[in-house]
Amino acid sequence: MTDLAIALEVNLGGHHFHVEDHGGVYVHFYRYGPSYDDLETLQAFVDDVYSQHQRMAARPVGILVDQGQEGRQRPGPKARKILSGVNSLDGVFALGLYGGTMTLRSLSTLMIKAARLMGKLPSDVPVSFFKTEDEARVFLHHHSQHAALAS
Repeated sequence: MTDLAIALEVNLGGHHFHVEDHGGVYVHFYRYGPSYDDLETLQAFVDDVYSQHQRMAARPVGILVDQGQEGRQRPGPKARKILSGVNSLDGVFALGLYGGTMTLRSLSTLMIKAARLMGKLPSDVPVSFFKTEDEARVFLHHHSQHAALAS
């Protein structure tokens, strides 16, 4: 990880975000905490992360999500609204999620479909679920090579 990644790190309420600089592209890493009960903290986390994403949208961005730490609690309707409330994810070249339960994968799939329908996530952005972080990183690396060439 570079100094840039360390400078762009957000930790709030058990939720974590950081940026990895991979040459011509960024990878945004997300790990949501074990609880979605504190909606105010979740909103602050999402707002801060989204502002970081917008500042970096000039370069292609891959998104890596660790769902393994999310526990058994599913986000309720208010938390889902916060999580899906960003305006758009401009510049995203791929989204790799890993470690989630089947229930969490199903919920994530619904949220991704909703984001696509609302125009927040372009339909051509590949999204995949993986068992391990290494598998998800290989997926992002493959797509990052195409994104770096296109930019």
